Amino acid sequence: MSRRRQTKNTGSMAAWKSLLVLCCVVLASLVPGCIGQGESKEQIFARLAKDMQDNPRDASARYLMAQFLMMYRGMESGVELLMSSFDANQVDTALGMQNPVQGFIASNFLTRYHQEWHNHEAKNFFANMAYFLSRQMSGEMDIAEMCTQVHLATMLNSYPLTNEEVDESAAHMEEWSKKLLDIFDKKHPNAQLDEEFMSQNVLGFAGDPYVHCMLTLFPLSFMYRADVAKLANLNFEVGVRVWPKLLHTAEHVRKYEEEQKLASRDTNGGLPSQKCIDGKIKLGIVSATLSRGHSVAEDFGGVIQRLDRNVFDVTFVYIHEKSDPGDEDDFVTANPEDKLIHYQKLDGTDNRDGAWPRRIGKDIEELKFDMIFYPELTMSSIVRRLGMERLAPVQINSHGHPVTSGHPREIVQHFVSWAEAELPLEQSQTHYTEELQLIPKGKIHQYYTPRVETGPKGKRISRMTQMPFDHYTRKDYPEFSDAIQNSTPEDDDIHLYVCMQKPFKLFPEFDELVCGILQKDPMGHAVLHKEDMKGNTGIFEKRMRAAGCDMDRVHFLPTQPPHKLLALYDTASVIIDSYPAGGCTTTREALELGKAVVTWPARLLGGRWTLGLYHTIGLDEDARNRLVADSKEDYISKAVELGTNRSLRKSVESSILEAVPTLFGRYEAVEEWEKILKRVSPVKQCSDGSGGERDEL
Repeated sequence: MSRRRQTKNTGSMAAWKSLLVLCCVVLASLVPGCIGQGESKEQIFARLAKDMQDNPRDASARYLMAQFLMMYRGMESGVELLMSSFDANQVDTALGMQNPVQGFIASNFLTRYHQEWHNHEAKNFFANMAYFLSRQMSGEMDIAEMCTQVHLATMLNSYPLTNEEVDESAAHMEEWSKKLLDIFDKKHPNAQLDEEFMSQNVLGFAGDPYVHCMLTLFPLSFMYRADVAKLANLNFEVGVRVWPKLLHTAEHVRKYEEEQKLASRDTNGGLPSQKCIDGKIKLGIVSATLSRGHSVAEDFGGVIQRLDRNVFDVTFVYIHEKSDPGDEDDFVTANPEDKLIHYQKLDGTDNRDGAWPRRIGKDIEELKFDMIFYPELTMSSIVRRLGMERLAPVQINSHGHPVTSGHPREIVQHFVSWAEAELPLEQSQTHYTEELQLIPKGKIHQYYTPRVETGPKGKRISRMTQMPFDHYTRKDYPEFSDAIQNSTPEDDDIHLYVCMQKPFKLFPEFDELVCGILQKDPMGHAVLHKEDMKGNTGIFEKRMRAAGCDMDRVHFLPTQPPHKLLALYDTASVIIDSYPAGGCTTTREALELGKAVVTWPARLLGGRWTLGLYHTIGLDEDARNRLVADSKEDYISKAVELGTNRSLRKSVESSILEAVPTLFGRYEAVEEWEKILKRVSPVKQCSDGSGGERDEL
């Protein structure tokens, strides 16, 4: 709960808390933190059921039963009932009007629930409801409950219906972030989130207040028209204002900074040289995506495994947010001298404190790393919080999730990216709060291993599953119509345009591309990834219809196992890259099969991988010109030309198959990464034996 420790008018807030404590008692153990009154679950249920039977249109009765159902009988039924307590068609007086306290508790919870299901309309409705109710009960009417304000300041639309909704979402985030920061800066500098109080009253809050309140920054990388660096930085500022304990600086980092200041003074303000050491550069790799087969592990593993262990002393810090120890990829344990440390959230110990990752940060601090490398800083809420601390003199982010961290440069100094997939430096640097360090053009940015292998019987197999896939045909995909199932890639009367990127990458611009292809090619069929969440499938289909798609020729397939996904690509006429966020792993898999991938490079890194891959494999200019578009119309034309002209398609595919072997096993990627790491390191190895002791840093 927001409170002001040194303000004059606290009476109304105290009264609100008293009301909530009273509500807690009345709930008789239905809300976390309340103490039961001796009733069994069956007795409580019977009492609540009778109350609902006697008062079917009473919002408070529905609220109490919903709380019980969510905790003991099933979340979905409880949520449905809870939402009905706000519906004027089902209750005489909406919950927020009948009982503002219960209305606030319910709407705050429902905001987070609908965030989890990517239901932006419902999420936005309940966040604003919680904001309105909490302000009504705030003494001065100028500050709402803090978690609710954080919801509004970090809310992004993951499944927008229109481009206008995308822009509105970015503007909404900026507006509400600035409102909240203004409270800290000007109105109530001592405002804070009362985590203990919220933990006692809002279901789900206690587990991790940060996760409950700070909605994910993940969709930002797809919002290619937005000022992503500004929004990511505002998101960082909101996080550290609400949880200031995250702004910690390790003691050895403070010492390093003091030495830098002295060196700068001695050189009249010039940059100090790197400190010489006799040992190795201590490199910590902190990540939640080191599991076997994870796209980030697949991307970075080849380089990390091959870094020179005579130069780098490597320690992996594996944060298990959605994984278990023992699932790490082979590259993590490939070098016997490397160290591996596992961390998980401890239920009970780490509850009711959004800054709980400081526990892990303290351990990392003791390791006294020279550098910490975060392959991704915006995919894991735990890793993101660790990155807010200064646990090493130099901290580096990269493109595991291709968007800036938003952390100030004094905290995360560098972002390692790839010049082949970035706009010119003067433009691309504006997309990052970190200083951009680029793997140069003409070089590949990662050490890749083929994902297609030859099996024991000479058949192609998926490296990920070790399963063959050549035997699959279009008949093996039941979602296809009979006509498609009975066709082959050689038929000229059915053309399959396949894009199996996750739907959250497919923003409204992509709809026009798909529908334009189908309109231009009457024999074309689009194959897209089915959304797992039913409500969002409806949004996607609604968008496609609005863009003019013939939905009889749009086919949605569920997630496929890796070998069957390769077979699907193989049976496609053309692979169409998603927009504005494109494919990376997907494109590499398609290229291995010799398939043509039509792409339209966007402004941000995440929409430019395919372009970079075409350049780095040395694909001939004619083939590249057939595949890389510079406008919506050009994308549609290039896709249809390849889809309808089999001889042209075969020619382009032949060029791809000839060039693609150069994608793999290129040690230059390791060398370029080592150059960057050595250049930005605060220390260097000295061959003349003049290095200092490690503990002097």
